[in-house]
Amino acid sequence: MEGSVNYRQALTKAMAFCSQSERCRLDMITKLKQWELSDEEISLALNYLIEERFLNEKRFVRFYVNDKLRFNKWGKIKLTYMLRQKQIPDELIRSELSQIDDDLYLKTLHDLLKTKIKSVKGESDYERTGKLAVFAQEISPGFTSMTMVSSTSGATKTEVNEVCLFPCALNGEMRTSRCTPFSLLR
Repeated sequence: MEGSVNYRQALTKAMAFCSQSERCRLDMITKLKQWELSDEEISLALNYLIEERFLNEKRFVRFYVNDKLRFNKWGKIKLTYMLRQKQIPDELIRSELSQIDDDLYLKTLHDLLKTKIKSVKGESDYERTGKLAVFAQEISPGFTSMTMVSSTSGATKTEVNEVCLFPCALNGEMRTSRCTPFSLLR
């Protein structure tokens, strides 16, 4: 039943839509525009949905981050990017990303790399390790190279830059350690 609907019908449908799953403000604006509501009616509907707690961006971000981390195996970089696409304020994004359980985050990275290592091809251990780094940081998951460094206490900036994330993740250790030869990972 897309297309033109009156304000009351749209509000009822919007409440049902928000009850099915957590939604952000942008999702609701898009949906209300599909129903051909005026800008004034969209504003009224959004205010009502927020007042009645059908729409709560903080709650949306919390569930979005949790679900995408657990089921899609996304890292903080990708989560940040996708939330910005939904026009979520940076302060809210930072706040919710800081709430991610470190053990769950590291386990997710560990599982991804353990799976990926089986298919990585390269002439040297250095090349294969580099490919794993590119995979974890830039391709799909969006994990930062500093993921495990946060658990290192008292490390200087120079020491932090020398720490290699990937071997310790693949060895099954959930802590930061110095780089070890790639062959030890098998």
